[in-house]
Amino acid sequence: RYGAAVDFAIHAPHEQGDIRNYHAHVMMTTRQVGESSLGEKTYLEHKNARLLANGLPTTDMQLRDIRQSWESIANSQLQREGLDIRIDHRSHAERGLELSPTEHMGVHASQMQRKGMAVER
Repeated sequence: RYGAAVDFAIHAPHEQGDIRNYHAHVMMTTRQVGESSLGEKTYLEHKNARLLANGLPTTDMQLRDIRQSWESIANSQLQREGLDIRIDHRSHAERGLELSPTEHMGVHASQMQRKGMAVER
């Protein structure tokens, strides 16, 4: 749809990690991919006023559509594989969940902690 490249990085928890920490990073270029180089900005990069003036959805609307599409594709595959789990494109707030974000400790601090060194978040 956007003529852009997408990179998927699927991460599994390490041996000492939280087994629930399977997650994926989905990264997309903001420029169209041409035969020899990156080209024009994708519609996601245009200002909302320009998008609306041309009868196109806003950036937020486009991102919501991409997230909904990813949810559908991923959940179909999870079901096909016989897994009883599903993903939801909505934020915790949109789902009515009152969860506080945790503080993330970077990979280097985590490695230091596993070696018995004192670290702070």
